[in-house]
Amino acid sequence: MGYQQGQAAYFMDIAAMPIAYEQALVAGASHDDALQTLRDSLPPHMSVDIVRVQNSTAIILLDENTGEITVAFDGSDEAADRRDDMRFWNHDHAIGGDVHSGMWHSVMRENGDGIFLDQVRDRVTEIAENYGRDVSLNITGFSRGGAMAHVAAGQWLAEGFPLREQGLGVDIRLDNVYAFGSLPVGDRDFVRAYEGAAQNADVNIVSVNVAGDGITGILGPAWRPLTLLGAPSYNQAGQITQLEAPEGSESIHSPAVYQEAIQESAFVSRQVQGPQPAPTLL
Repeated sequence: MGYQQGQAAYFMDIAAMPIAYEQALVAGASHDDALQTLRDSLPPHMSVDIVRVQNSTAIILLDENTGEITVAFDGSDEAADRRDDMRFWNHDHAIGGDVHSGMWHSVMRENGDGIFLDQVRDRVTEIAENYGRDVSLNITGFSRGGAMAHVAAGQWLAEGFPLREQGLGVDIRLDNVYAFGSLPVGDRDFVRAYEGAAQNADVNIVSVNVAGDGITGILGPAWRPLTLLGAPSYNQAGQITQLEAPEGSESIHSPAVYQEAIQESAFVSRQVQGPQPAPTLL
C-alpha cells in the first residue's frame, strides 16, 4: 500500500497528541486536565486513553465509526526523553538485529504494573473487547515517537500480536505503522527482519520525512564513516517518503511543519484536529 496522503494526515494529527499531552504536564497541568483537553478536542465518535510509565507515553485512540485503534507514542518533551535519545548504542531486538538502545528502553521500561509495551497491548485488547467488534490497529509517532513505533511494531510482530486471542471474541489486525520525522532506529538486520515480518503479515510500514529535517539522518547512512570510531549505523524502515518543506519553514522538525507538508502534498480527506503541540527537538 505504501504512503497515502489521507492516511498520513490522519496519523500525523494523532502523532501530535502525546506531544501536546506531555507538554501540558511539563507546563504544570495535571494528568486529568491534560487528558480532558485531548478528549475535548475530539469528535464524539472518538475516545482516547493514555498509558504512561515514567517518561514513556502512549495515546490510544478508538474511532468507533471505522473500528480503528491507533496507538501514538510520545516525542522528546521531558528531560528524561532526551536522556533516552542519547543512548545511541545497540540493543538486540526480539525480531532480529539491533536497535537504538534508548528507543528499546523507551518501549520496554517497567513499573509496578509491568512492561510499558505490555501495558499498551493489554489496554488495546481491553478497548477492542469492550468495542465488541473486529478492529484494525495502527501505530504512529513523531520523532522519538516514530522510532518507538517501529521498535514496538517489531516487538509485537515477533510476539505474534495482534491476533485473535482465545476467548476474546474479536480480531485485532495490525494494519499500518507510520513514523514521522523519526531518527533511523535499527541496523540492517533489524530492518530486514522487521520488514519481512510485516510483509508476511500484510502490514504497511511508512517512514515520512520532510526535506531539510536533520533529525531523520542522525546515525543514518551519512554517519556511517563514524562506525570506524565505534558509532552504530542505523536505518529507517518501510517505505521512506520525503516531502518538500513548506515555503518559509524555519524549524523543520516540528509536528506543525509535518502537518503542513502533508496537506500541501495532495488533497486531505480525513483529519483529527487535536490540540497543537509546540515544536520539539527530537
